[in-house]
Amino acid sequence: MTDILRDEDFIKLEKEFKFLSRARAINGELESLSYIIVDLETTGLDPNSDEIIEIGAIKVEGKEVKDIFNKLVKPEKGVSDTITNITGITGEMLEHELPIKPVITQFSSFIGSSILIAHNSDFDVSFLRVNFKKWLNADINNPVVCTLLIARDILPNLDNHKLHTVAKYFGIEVANRHRAIGDAEVTYQIWLKLIDKLKGKNITTKKDLESYMASLKGTSAEAVPF
Repeated sequence: MTDILRDEDFIKLEKEFKFLSRARAINGELESLSYIIVDLETTGLDPNSDEIIEIGAIKVEGKEVKDIFNKLVKPEKGVSDTITNITGITGEMLEHELPIKPVITQFSSFIGSSILIAHNSDFDVSFLRVNFKKWLNADINNPVVCTLLIARDILPNLDNHKLHTVAKYFGIEVANRHRAIGDAEVTYQIWLKLIDKLKGKNITTKKDLESYMASLKGTSAEAVPF
């Protein structure tokens, strides 16, 4: 899907990804940005020793959802019972999937130089950076927007700023939790809600967002200017 989705393609995707219809009636420069929402599932928390087992991403360009990247990945070391209990992903599910090198190659082409939006981007981007370096001998220089950092700044009174907590605050239904495309969907909906909050802080343009994320950079190495 390299062009804007045809109506019949969009309708087919809406049946599987219900959130798509919610993004149709948005206006303003922030909503019109081109970006990619990304989420990963992994075998653990250390990007240097643990592995990516699922990548989910939603490509948005000029208010149009243009593509979805949703891939399981066969790890070299297998999946622990702990990770299976959290994600529902089993070793058997991954047995016949592609290993990380071809998947990360496809994902590199998918994201290009787009803005990446993630909830707790430190985690996701650190895994991507390690794998880009290892398998592609490349770095990630994409600008990154972290919805976790924004939520911490804009919603300081929440008990915590985990994905499901922020989603609950905004009245967003959380389904398919701890699966990459499911969490990417929730992050996308949170981002659309955060845009309204950002407008309340007079952050209405890409340049405003650049300055704002730069102000948050001290709390996240991944919150780089555009």
